[in-house]
Amino acid sequence: MLHKNIRVGESPIAGLGLFAVRPIAKGETVWTGPTQEATFSAAVVARWSVSKRKSFFFYAYQTAGDQWTGPESGRPSDHSLYMNHSCEPNSWFTGDLRLEACRDIKAGEEVTYDYETSESVSLQSDPMICNCHAALCRSLLDGRAFQTPAFQNRYRKHMLNYLERAATTKEDGSERTVLNPEATCPTKEIGTERPGAGNI
Repeated sequence: MLHKNIRVGESPIAGLGLFAVRPIAKGETVWTGPTQEATFSAAVVARWSVSKRKSFFFYAYQTAGDQWTGPESGRPSDHSLYMNHSCEPNSWFTGDLRLEACRDIKAGEEVTYDYETSESVSLQSDPMICNCHAALCRSLLDGRAFQTPAFQNRYRKHMLNYLERAATTKEDGSERTVLNPEATCPTKEIGTERPGAGNI
């Protein structure tokens, strides 16, 4: 379920996106799950045609190491799946089924999160060129960002649980040292405000 002040509109990042029609304060919940879409295992998705997998992954998000949630038809029935990526997002995970505004979001601003706080496998097999226009844009999302100390420090406790475990656990099973135990939300805005963002 999306925050009551979020609507779908055309996005300068990609296709359709989600926009705040009124201000959303830091700490407010912007989305709570689960979505209305089904969850599929990697084994099931692997049996689909290439075109069906491509349409599915355009909107699906990874929820565990071997499963994804999204529209099998390739057409979302849940508007939350229109949320676009930004390398400097204004929301982040505070649980597998909750996204929270990590800073104040102005009216007209696009609501985004960092896809690499949930995705790993699908991006590794099909990297995504980033179009977020952020000052710190990583240019390419390849599903491996969680392996880097900078990303781990930035998003400590704000990745999906399966990815958090992978990011903070060494090969021998011991916990990886994280320099910044409390992550800080990006403060730069990404220049994607659309005061006239409409409804769908």
